[in-house]
Amino acid sequence: MMIIEKIKLLCTERGLSMYRVEKDCGFSNGSIMKWDKSSPKLENAIKLADYFGISLDYLVGRDFPKETNLIERPDYVLSSVLIELSQDKDFVNSAKLYKAVNDEYKKQICAYILGVATALGINVSQVLGR
Repeated sequence: MMIIEKIKLLCTERGLSMYRVEKDCGFSNGSIMKWDKSSPKLENAIKLADYFGISLDYLVGRDFPKETNLIERPDYVLSSVLIELSQDKDFVNSAKLYKAVNDEYKKQICAYILGVATALGINVSQVLGR
């Protein structure tokens, strides 16, 4: 679906006219219809996505449904966790120590982490895809 078709659909779903959306977003009259022939400026596409409460991905035709909450997307959660961990000096130091210990200690550390995760209600098997 093209961007202009999505905008029309969103307007219909919300009972809005294109004129109203343009006015609310501070666009000139008829500017959205021009997007049928040329791409909007990024700042205008962002403004429109924010106006409708949708992701920019959805607006421009990526596969995520409009109701996608980033925190519910596994790829977003994983990347967020990995970024947080990589910036945590204690975790980085612990990872370096883990790398240096023998296999028996590694098994004990993993068992401990599994126990903590289970106590927190995390389904580790599901997280690991097992």
